[in-house]
Amino acid sequence: LEQALGTTMALFVDCPPGLLKMRVLGRRHCSCCGKTYNVSDFQAAGYDYPPNMPPAACLPHVTTRKDDESEETFNRRMEIYRHESTPLLRFY
Repeated sequence: LEQALGTTMALFVDCPPGLLKMRVLGRRHCSCCGKTYNVSDFQAAGYDYPPNMPPAACLPHVTTRKDDESEETFNRRMEIYRHESTPLLRFY
């Protein structure tokens, strides 16, 4: 990579997978205004992510999740991420 792209470093952001999963599975979308909200409430190990609840006007229009925001999809994406990022972490 260094020779091909001139890349000399990489940024690695370490976030607990449980937090990521909770945030992904907590997403809710309003079909009326198009905004995204998050109903998950995560407060542990120095993290404080209170829910971002939709306003009352949006509640009748809030869908549960997009089709790709399932636990199965999350797990598959995390496995791909680990598989593809581990060699980069070792290199840098």
